[in-house]
Amino acid sequence: MKKIFFILLLLSGKLFANTIFVSSIAELQAATAKANPGDNIVFKKGVYRTTSDINISCVGELGFPITIMAEKFGAVEITGSGGFNLVSPATFIIIRDFKFTHAASKAKSSPGSTFCRWTNNIFETPGDGEDLTIAGNDNEVDHNTFQNKNAMGRFLAIRGTGKQIAERLWIHHNYFKSQKDQGGRNGAETLQFGLSGFSLSSSNSIVEYNLFEDCAGENEMISVKASAVILRHNTIRNCPAQFTLRHGNKCQVYGNYFFNTPGIRFFGDDHIIYSNYFENCNPAIQIGNGGAEVADGAPLTSHDRPDGVLIALNILVTTKRTL
Repeated sequence: MKKIFFILLLLSGKLFANTIFVSSIAELQAATAKANPGDNIVFKKGVYRTTSDINISCVGELGFPITIMAEKFGAVEITGSGGFNLVSPATFIIIRDFKFTHAASKAKSSPGSTFCRWTNNIFETPGDGEDLTIAGNDNEVDHNTFQNKNAMGRFLAIRGTGKQIAERLWIHHNYFKSQKDQGGRNGAETLQFGLSGFSLSSSNSIVEYNLFEDCAGENEMISVKASAVILRHNTIRNCPAQFTLRHGNKCQVYGNYFFNTPGIRFFGDDHIIYSNYFENCNPAIQIGNGGAEVADGAPLTSHDRPDGVLIALNILVTTKRTL
């Protein structure tokens, strides 16, 4: 009996976590500065204009995250020149139910943020840059809508620290739609997972159950520049841009559906590409030209020759070219 009472006493502060309503950016900053594990910080309905980044560094706990949320889905719009920036040591923070129309490249999980989640938000950020950038480990991005991008930059960009790509990410059930063609300029991928400098580091991340429609920023729609990334059960529809394993090794691509798109192109070593469905794709699967060999010292920016790649059990329907 004493043991049960002691456990309940330890948990009592979390059982009575606070719900704090805020109606200004200043009130939000004050609330996050004092937030405890399990607290809910709720933005009242309205449009809030920022003049600088909203830096958030509070610390939740497993099972007791700190949730920053809109009072009603889509009824709180964050506009202006700054956005939410989850900075170290931000841990177990949830950002949910907002509409973000602030300047691009201002929504971030920065290096040192861990176990943070962006869920059920709408991103439509104007200007050049990214809608959302993830550089911290163990982050989750799910059930968001990324829409109507008419400038350079990406809907979602994954980064890291030093030469190490962000690790153990879970990106799932997001909707990416309507990205305007940038006239052949490089740097307008829909989802860019890493950069060449991160390519030999393993992410051990999963990208799954996402829907991509009418995304045409540049010739690469999804560009993976990291190793050990799983991309599965995604649907790519009416996107005149390729799903590309550009740099890195040991990625798995399976269970995806491709409709009316150039399909998939790959470079690098030891990938496994299987059980995907291609319909009206041209080509369906393209083996990269392999102009160099990174394992022999070629620059990481090279078109690395594919070696040891397994391609199996894919379904190709009414494709003009296959490989």
